[in-house]
Amino acid sequence: MNNEIMHVACGIMIDINNHIFMGKRSNLSSDSGKWEFPGGKQEPGESMRQCLHREWKEELNVNIEITELLPITSQTGKYCCHYFTGKITDVANIQLMVHDSIGFFPISEIVRFNIYEEDAQVINYVKRHYIDK
Repeated sequence: MNNEIMHVACGIMIDINNHIFMGKRSNLSSDSGKWEFPGGKQEPGESMRQCLHREWKEELNVNIEITELLPITSQTGKYCCHYFTGKITDVANIQLMVHDSIGFFPISEIVRFNIYEEDAQVINYVKRHYIDK
C-alpha cells in the first residue's frame, strides 16, 4: 500500500467584485456535486505554482496570475492541499471541461454550497484577510 502524500494545488481566484471562482465537480468524478477551488495534483518535477498554472489551463482553458501562497494547508487522507490566491487573466477563454458548473460567487453564497469541510475553513481565512480588509 502506498502511503505517500499527494500534494494538491488549489486556486482561489478573486475578481474585482471580491467574488471567488468555484467549480462544481462533475457527476463523472469522485466527490461529484462538491464545489471546489479548481486545481489538482502535483506532478513529479513540478513546483506547486507550475502545477496550479497547468491545472487551470487543462481544466478551464485559462491563464492565471498567482498572488500568494496562503499560510494554510489541509490534509485529508493521502492529500495535502496548498492554497494560492490570484486572478484569472483571460476570463473570456473559460471553458467548462471537467466541472458541471463554474462561476464567480460572493462568499455569502459559497458558504451555502456543498463544499469540503477544509475549504470552508479556507473561505473564512480568505474572508478575513482579503474580502473584509
